[in-house]
Amino acid sequence: VNEGLVSGAIFDYDPNTDSYFATNSLEPWHGYWFAALEDSVSLWFDYRNLEHETGNNKTYPATEGWLVSVTMDQGAESLTYGTSESATTGFDSALDMPIPPCPPSEIPKPTMRFVHPEWNISTGEYFSSDIIPTTEGGAQWSAWLTIPEPGQITIRWDSSNIPVDSDNQI
Repeated sequence: VNEGLVSGAIFDYDPNTDSYFATNSLEPWHGYWFAALEDSVSLWFDYRNLEHETGNNKTYPATEGWLVSVTMDQGAESLTYGTSESATTGFDSALDMPIPPCPPSEIPKPTMRFVHPEWNISTGEYFSSDIIPTTEGGAQWSAWLTIPEPGQITIRWDSSNIPVDSDNQI
């Protein structure tokens, strides 16, 4: 991850919700998706050195800044945006997570994503997180929300991590 060869998240697939989710544990004989950011990357695990952990929490490197997670009731996808002193204005393999490929069923459902074609990453222009440098001035994020069918959608976020002196609007 630190060398920019792979992204900092591994995704599992849930056939019940037909969606991917970030995971921090690996199960034997189970498939996962992660973003290889360079050609010819191989991942080798020595199972004797792996400890078994459970849980499906998305984790990010420690930051001096803040993070906000945005979710929608009608989909399993979530977005994370925020600031970090270790972030750059471009793509950071440890912080900015590419979106996994479309689920196998390809049933249309609402999606949320950050779009960054200027990053020119091999996995595409869609990301589930966008972390930028901590700055004194204002910051702005643009995200796409796609709703395949007419209807109501609910978006939720917890703004308790956002500095109190900032103006946060979604």
